[in-house]
Amino acid sequence: MGVMAVLLFVPSFTLAMTLKPESIDILVTSGVPIEQSIEVRNSSNEVRDYEVAFMRVSFSDSAEDLTFAAMSEEESAWFSVVTPKFTLEPDETRNILVRGNIPQTAPVIPMTIAVLVREEPPAGSGITVRSAGVSLLFLHLGEKLQGNVEVLSWNAKPRVGGGSPVTLNGLFKNTGNDTVILPNEIVISDMFGREVGRTQFSPSPKRLPVGTIRSLTTVWPQTGSRHLFLGQYTFSLYSGNALFGQARVFLLSPILTVSLSLFALAILGILLVARKRLRS
Repeated sequence: MGVMAVLLFVPSFTLAMTLKPESIDILVTSGVPIEQSIEVRNSSNEVRDYEVAFMRVSFSDSAEDLTFAAMSEEESAWFSVVTPKFTLEPDETRNILVRGNIPQTAPVIPMTIAVLVREEPPAGSGITVRSAGVSLLFLHLGEKLQGNVEVLSWNAKPRVGGGSPVTLNGLFKNTGNDTVILPNEIVISDMFGREVGRTQFSPSPKRLPVGTIRSLTTVWPQTGSRHLFLGQYTFSLYSGNALFGQARVFLLSPILTVSLSLFALAILGILLVARKRLRS
């Protein structure tokens, strides 16, 4: 039986540190040790001391709504880190090595573990934690993810655009029994069915735990409307070859609108002048 570990960076508390990578998938075999490197950067202008800890994570109705709890004694034995305490100079980075070994006798249920990197405050300062960062390990038992994505809504706004970027909104729910990877590929086609662009919600795939809901948003084009849009455009949401939904808008460039208006006024003026001459 395999175990899928996903490393997902979630910023927390302050910006005094950053953790990378944002997302990593690791497929391992139950009973076989795994290792994952996490880069920690001191983004402050002071020397900071850090320590690493592990916690259990649970989710309520949203993938962003996290609850942290202490791990059981058995679970704590599954994870360790090389150099659990270290010091970083301003703008210095260090790779910490996280080790895990899920025993073959472990319960066959999905679980999420938080790798918590927190700053140790100066002795006698009376401060508990000044800053912290979290990387989430989504543990999946099985050869592949068993989650199921239900698209609650998929839309593009405004329905009729006048030159502003189109905002794309997706609302998703995981109705399966394991974490699922959300659809992230958006294909844009014009009224003739020709592909005119592609975009994504994020550079890396987003995960959704069991029974939770998550919304994702992006805009197209990201740099503003530099094209002369005219007509209906279709935004198709894909995950691989699977189509999850389509949304349509009618786009009309302000430049083109003004040009057509001026052209219409010019034609109208010519017709009026011609009519006046014919009467005379």
